[in-house]
Amino acid sequence: MLQGYLAIIIAMLIWGSVGIFARMAAQDPLITVTYRVLFAAAALGLTLLFQRRRAETTPAQAGSPQGLRRWLLLVFGGVALATNWLFFFKAVATTTVTNAVLSYYAAPVLVALASPILLREKLEGRTMLATALAFGGVFVMLYQPGHTLSATDVAGIGYGLVAACFYAMVTITARLLPDVSAATLVLVQCLSAVAILVPAVLATGGLHALAMSAGALGLLAVIGVLHTALALFLYFWGLQRVKVQHVGVLAYLDPVSAVLFAFLFLGEVPTGASLLGGGLVLAGSALLLKRQRET
Repeated sequence: MLQGYLAIIIAMLIWGSVGIFARMAAQDPLITVTYRVLFAAAALGLTLLFQRRRAETTPAQAGSPQGLRRWLLLVFGGVALATNWLFFFKAVATTTVTNAVLSYYAAPVLVALASPILLREKLEGRTMLATALAFGGVFVMLYQPGHTLSATDVAGIGYGLVAACFYAMVTITARLLPDVSAATLVLVQCLSAVAILVPAVLATGGLHALAMSAGALGLLAVIGVLHTALALFLYFWGLQRVKVQHVGVLAYLDPVSAVLFAFLFLGEVPTGASLLGGGLVLAGSALLLKRQRET
């Protein structure tokens, strides 16, 4: 189980650096998301082919009720994954990054609250305290006093909350497939996302929308292979070994690591609020890990 926690923490640290690569690539969010799932699907597909591994769900099993349910959940997870990213980037484009991130990081709260209902997990008091500490930490990091909400801000926050709902669906769906390997989960979900995103790109900008410099394409390849294929693999692998409500709390390490990477690579000095908020997030995560060591 400790390996599961470690895998999720590494995934969050990897995701924390995605903003740096996305900023350097300087592409439209829809193009960035499309290329990340394309590169991720290609990397995982080639890896599985090289290892001569087959997905657990075979065509022979797909005809059975259990096999059909498994395929439906896999495809639904991919649709939720793509929809989550699209609504998040829509939120960023509509309102401030602060509003978008705060609304988006309601997702771990939704995961913690949904796990007792959908996964029959007992909701722990320590999990609720850790979630409150982590969400409070993100709020302290991003809160801007004196900023009033416009109608556009409200719409953007709404997009962020919709993205949070789909983020929670991705996590819950993955946990409902404990007998499917993490590699298969990521591959099928990325292929499902490709089936949605590529037609969307072609409908809005045509083939020329996918054209870019070799440097930008290389950066998007890193996002696809490192931040999508590898990070999602680690995330789903860890998710199959720990409680989902705990995963929700550890997800708050993502924005904390983003602040750290921005300081190291972009020279963005964190404010006192960022440091305080990050400390609260780390305290919430440590609370869960301490509980695990005790058990």
